[in-house]
Amino acid sequence: MDATAPGRKTLLLMRHAAAARPWDVPDRERPLSHRGRDDAAAQGAHLARYRFDLVACSPATRTRQTWEAAVAGGAVADRVIFPDDLYGASVWHLVTLVETLDEAVGTALVIGHNPGISQTAQALVSPGPLSGAAFGFVTAAIAVLTYDGPWADAPGAMTLERYQPPD
Repeated sequence: MDATAPGRKTLLLMRHAAAARPWDVPDRERPLSHRGRDDAAAQGAHLARYRFDLVACSPATRTRQTWEAAVAGGAVADRVIFPDDLYGASVWHLVTLVETLDEAVGTALVIGHNPGISQTAQALVSPGPLSGAAFGFVTAAIAVLTYDGPWADAPGAMTLERYQPPD
């Protein structure tokens, strides 16, 4: 199906890349590790296939750095926001975010943390072999979900087009 068809929605969910674990840094301020920076930049090449109308990124240091490295790898967005409530957001909060996206947004990316990101993918995808407990996320992984219809009706009806772990 043509990704530009009217009503076509594309949502990418990305877990932040691997973070360092310095003992003296609060969780929200943990930076990416060297591997995390490399993985996020490599994932930017996959994200470059899309032009995002909106990127909603957790304000945590590691998620911001994931987005910055993805941009260095080729990712492009018209608008990027860093809402405070995306740090540690629950599946309920993330699904609500998707349901309330403006209909002018055709392609969106959410960068966040587990377990919220993997649980949100499970909640959004229609029942199938990759939904439920078998679907999870490694760091820097991306799930590409699509749906023909309004964002408000997307939960439980989206199709998992691709799961892209870092190379």
